[in-house]
Amino acid sequence: MQKLTKRGSTYYVVKRVPARFADIEMRKQVWISLRTDSEAEARKRSVDAVRSLEAEWVAKAIGKEPTPARYDALSALAAARGFSYMPAANLAEAPVDEITRRALSLRDSEDAAEEAVVAAVLGGDPTPKLMLSESAAAYIQLHEADARDKGRHQRRIWENTLHRSMGRLVEVAGDKPVDELKREDTLAFRAMWSLRIQSEGLSPASANREIAAVGGVLSTLHKLQGIGDPNVFKGIRFSAKRGVRPPYEVRFIATRVLPALQLGGLNPEASAILAVLINTGMRPSEVVGLNAAAIRLKHAVPHISVAPRPGREIKTQTSIRDMPLVGIALEAMQAFPEGFERYWDKEPTLSATINKFLKVNDLKPEPGHCLYSFRHSFQDRLIAVEAPDRMQADLMGHRYVRERYGKGPSLEQKASWLERVAVAAT
Repeated sequence: MQKLTKRGSTYYVVKRVPARFADIEMRKQVWISLRTDSEAEARKRSVDAVRSLEAEWVAKAIGKEPTPARYDALSALAAARGFSYMPAANLAEAPVDEITRRALSLRDSEDAAEEAVVAAVLGGDPTPKLMLSESAAAYIQLHEADARDKGRHQRRIWENTLHRSMGRLVEVAGDKPVDELKREDTLAFRAMWSLRIQSEGLSPASANREIAAVGGVLSTLHKLQGIGDPNVFKGIRFSAKRGVRPPYEVRFIATRVLPALQLGGLNPEASAILAVLINTGMRPSEVVGLNAAAIRLKHAVPHISVAPRPGREIKTQTSIRDMPLVGIALEAMQAFPEGFERYWDKEPTLSATINKFLKVNDLKPEPGHCLYSFRHSFQDRLIAVEAPDRMQADLMGHRYVRERYGKGPSLEQKASWLERVAVAAT
């Protein structure tokens, strides 16, 4: 709590000392001269004065040991007094005018004798080194703007992957400053993964994903903050052949999968989503991310709009597309015109539900068949009817290998090709 009061012709701000700072501030109240006889000006100055006082209390409470928390507190105190924090070594190389300005501010300050104030203005602490254990959080903060469109589930996976990967590096190399990470630490990390691949049957692809995550963090920290060696994690990936999911045959979908859906083997929302996937080839994440605005059933050509929106990120720019609805896909979306609330932002839950349905109902001709196999089947059906390459790319949401010209296929043209590859129960 604070208040303005006037003594003679000068205004003061009076700030009551919070209980949590009673051990470092012996006074019950602190009076700060605002050096003005204007009430309007005093109200303006009181904001910065109180902010500076509170920042000083925080810095003093943390203590004098150079820690990241003290560095943050000194930075806040410097900012409250109109300066950016500069360690003494950096300040020594600053222009003389800047050094003079800071020194004069202390001469004119009523609390110039306070250690925290001097340290904040003249740079009493060096910049703390970023530890490996802190690097995932630092990376996330640097990419906060880029991650603004991630959904809750997307963000959780993104953050957990970064923290898990960097945590594993700390287990191998120990917690040390990022700029002290050496090549031998990198090789030890690779050796750990090599042992896990051999002893636990993990795939090289799993190791490569974690190596990529760690490498991305280290590369970004070097690029944006000048910390560490950007090359320390290069060239350690494992050779990994990417497995190809087997596609479902059209006859199997028509005679086995769709009849099983009609028997009620899945809950209504999962059943509808699977129908949409079969006749559109869309990615599961694209379907579970639909909202009412993206489902356009009253259009001359009923369709779905796949595009980024607040709280929902898409895989690539080429994923942006309009997908006409035909046959069982249209029927499914008519049943859920506002999207699938049960599975919104829950793609893993959907995948687990449908994959269990396929396994329990003996709908996996090969062990590799899974939910994503329906997307592969859709691609094969487009090839079978000799759809043009540009049409295939636009329907699949893939990159077109040649330079793109014009707007691309119309909804009517897309719908025509989708009719040719649509599957119905028999």
